[in-house]
Amino acid sequence: MNDLDKTGVYQILNTVNGKRYIGSAAKSFRQRWKLHLNKLRRGMHPNKHLQSAWAIYSESSFAFSILLICEPERCLSEEQSVIDSLRATNNKYGYNLAPIAGSVRGFKHSKESRKANSERAKTRNSTEHAKSKMSEWSRNYWKSSQGRQKILLGMKRGGSDPTIRQRRLEIFKKYWSSNEARVTRSHVSKAYWSRPGSKEKQSLAGKKLWSDPVWRANQIARMKAGKLVKASHLKGESDEAAFGEVRQPVEAVA
Repeated sequence: MNDLDKTGVYQILNTVNGKRYIGSAAKSFRQRWKLHLNKLRRGMHPNKHLQSAWAIYSESSFAFSILLICEPERCLSEEQSVIDSLRATNNKYGYNLAPIAGSVRGFKHSKESRKANSERAKTRNSTEHAKSKMSEWSRNYWKSSQGRQKILLGMKRGGSDPTIRQRRLEIFKKYWSSNEARVTRSHVSKAYWSRPGSKEKQSLAGKKLWSDPVWRANQIARMKAGKLVKASHLKGESDEAAFGEVRQPVEAVA
């Protein structure tokens, strides 16, 4: 195997002034160097010091080299050792911005940098092409069994935490208290139902759900509970008194 296809710690050395950038490759040196080159050549590298030096000294003044080869799980610890020993975060000796390997902790963006990043993100995500790509990715992720399982697991974890439930409820109330949110939701809903096949699709989904005896029994129990709560409110009773016998969900249907 070629060393460039292995993993470990590398450096990007400025051969003119001796300053260097230290990094680690958990997949392969080849892939990591290609990623750096791509961003540096386009002037989009996240490390502004390295990007600035690249623009001043030109590509021919920089050399990529392997410092040590190790297993992927040891890359960050070895990278940290090299950063510390070569003082790569010291502007006099290196181009590294963060003192902790694999982390941006210790590095703060300037106000101008934060504003520029925000504007780029808004522009990037506001185009129709970007919206279409994000929508397509979301649909494909939800269709995959692994993606759906991760989403549902996250929802269950959040739903079991009273703090998270309360925070979600507050966000939900705040969102729907604005006229803009209601108008937007109304437009989205009208646009959806005006599409050909939307009504048929929802009808089939509803029939499928109601054909499940457990789901049907639980839904009927919830509907009964809702009617009892409404009636109890009219009588001035508490929710606990209203739920009574239908408070527990149905687990199975004989």
